[in-house]
Amino acid sequence: MESLKVKVTEEVKMPENKITAKSECSQPARRSFIRKSGVALSGVLAAAVAGSAKTASATGADDEMALRLAKLEDANAVREVYEAYESAINKGRYEDALNLFTADSEVSFEGGIFAGKDKGVRRLYLENFQQGLTGKKVETSEPFMDMTAVNIEPSTDRKSAKAVFPYSMRVGTPMDTSLQLVQMARVHGGGIMHRREIGHCAVSFVKDGESWKISRIEYRAAQPDATARFTKTYPENDIGPDKLVR
Repeated sequence: MESLKVKVTEEVKMPENKITAKSECSQPARRSFIRKSGVALSGVLAAAVAGSAKTASATGADDEMALRLAKLEDANAVREVYEAYESAINKGRYEDALNLFTADSEVSFEGGIFAGKDKGVRRLYLENFQQGLTGKKVETSEPFMDMTAVNIEPSTDRKSAKAVFPYSMRVGTPMDTSLQLVQMARVHGGGIMHRREIGHCAVSFVKDGESWKISRIEYRAAQPDATARFTKTYPENDIGPDKLVR
């Protein structure tokens, strides 16, 4: 009986040893599978990240190109507005020029600030410029003036723009009407002192709905004439500015 018991015990143990051996042999295989799976997954993730980076880069490039095209469109639009303004004062159509301004616009000219489209700015164009026949284009060949040099800088939000344009125009200054001879000359369209002025015109634009308007103009004469600067403001000078620039 004892001998039989020993045999039974050995026969029972043998399968257990085989099972244990199988279990130990399968663990390296599992680890190898996990490593391979991990490498494959890492490759997929790396490819996904690289793809996302390329997509983001392409999107950024598209956005930059769209912004450049938008700024070019705005630059052309404000140039057209200034050209319309320049053409209007060249032809003496001062009312047309005035219509290109915003309600709260201002113009800096000859040492004075003319404020408000329906007040100071209107006074400048419909009285001062009109009386002096100011604004007519005059050809110039000055070596220090490049009449083709234009700088336009639209804002990123597409709501405003700043620009600098060269100008060469005739400026007329009405003579003192307190003198009788001047009064007589003015009746016949005379009594005006004319000179040529060249320089740069700094202009600010704002988007008004779907169109562009001029919000500010500053005439910067290359060789300012001290005698032409305003010395009195409105209403002491009936065609003078609202304030003086020191």
